[in-house]
Amino acid sequence: MATRDYAIDVDPIKDSQNLFSTSRVTVANIGKLPVTKILVSYGGNDNKSSDRIASLLPGEKVLLSPPESSPLKSVIVTADQGLVITNGYRTPIKIPGMMGIIEMLMCIEINMYPAGRICSKKAFRPFCLSLRLFGYCTLYAR
Repeated sequence: MATRDYAIDVDPIKDSQNLFSTSRVTVANIGKLPVTKILVSYGGNDNKSSDRIASLLPGEKVLLSPPESSPLKSVIVTADQGLVITNGYRTPIKIPGMMGIIEMLMCIEINMYPAGRICSKKAFRPFCLSLRLFGYCTLYAR
């Protein structure tokens, strides 16, 4: 339950795998009231190194992808309500022996299904749920 009128949670993640690297920034309104005119700065020196979010309702969150030119050191988020949050990127915990399977299925699932859609391959459903629990994608299984 929210305790403050205006509050934002910022979670920047960078994940380097054998074949590729991914990064994303989750911005969530964890306050009681809407937050407006949110600026997410990825630390680059050009106009493409930031994103703007018009507003976030309480409980709402967005997932952003930093541009390739971003240094991936920290993210600064500001909003009209006087909020200023700076967070460094974190790296998810690696699970020995599982990364090859997760990488393969993540590529299959992300390329085949839009975010939030139910995985239609029955054999993949447990893996889709596992990927979501590990923070690799937003797909889910029922």
